Amino acid sequence: MSDISLRVSRDRRSLAVQVRDQLVDAIRVEKLLPGSQLPGEHELAERLAVGRSTIREALRLLERDGLVDVVRGRGRFVSALARFRAERPVTEFESVTEMLSGLGYVVRNRVLDIRLEPAGRTWSSLFGIGPRDQVVVLERLRMHEDEVLIYSINVLDSRLVPGSLDGRDWQGSVIELLASRGARVVSSAATIAATKLPEAARVTLAGLTEEPWLCITETCVTDDGRVVLHATDFHRGDIFAFHVVRQRSEGPPSSTSTNRRRR
Repeated sequence: MSDISLRVSRDRRSLAVQVRDQLVDAIRVEKLLPGSQLPGEHELAERLAVGRSTIREALRLLERDGLVDVVRGRGRFVSALARFRAERPVTEFESVTEMLSGLGYVVRNRVLDIRLEPAGRTWSSLFGIGPRDQVVVLERLRMHEDEVLIYSINVLDSRLVPGSLDGRDWQGSVIELLASRGARVVSSAATIAATKLPEAARVTLAGLTEEPWLCITETCVTDDGRVVLHATDFHRGDIFAFHVVRQRSEGPPSSTSTNRRRR
């Protein structure tokens, strides 16, 4: 890692996450082989001009993603999995704005619709509100310059954003908006599926209806255990790819096990 410096412009993500991505880029650019040793915390902190606690957290994120192995008493080393890393780890929770910024896009949002709807059975059960209470439905295009990257539908409890919908700026990150209202989202339960665009988006995105789309549906939970957001994001399948690190937890599966995964 002979030449590494921190780039923080136009990036709203935490400093530790930015440092993590810079270290991953350095591993890729310098083509470090599995087993290559990373510089120590003190040296990395000096090179990047950040505190050691930030470096320590960034390295912890690399360890969590399986990209770095720790050998007690010796240091941290590039893992065998590092060379298989794709664009974004699907196991990391981040807002769409954070993800796009981290990939180098300048995010621009186009609001297609913002409305109030009765919660009904589905949303009242999810958010723990009454069926006659209202939810906010926000439909947007997430863009880089004039290119559509993501078609997004967010649903949230209207009590989290009181006041007129017209009087609020819906251009920014919904995750940041919720955090400003005391609802700090820290995790989500997500599903990913290849799908077609919903009919509601086909007119707006007429030129992209034949493109492959990856639909990520997330139920977002705060640090105090509240479900505050349901997000459905259709990602351009010709642009985005996600990866997940799979690890065996205990050892080879037993031949008598009843929990066999179908393939």
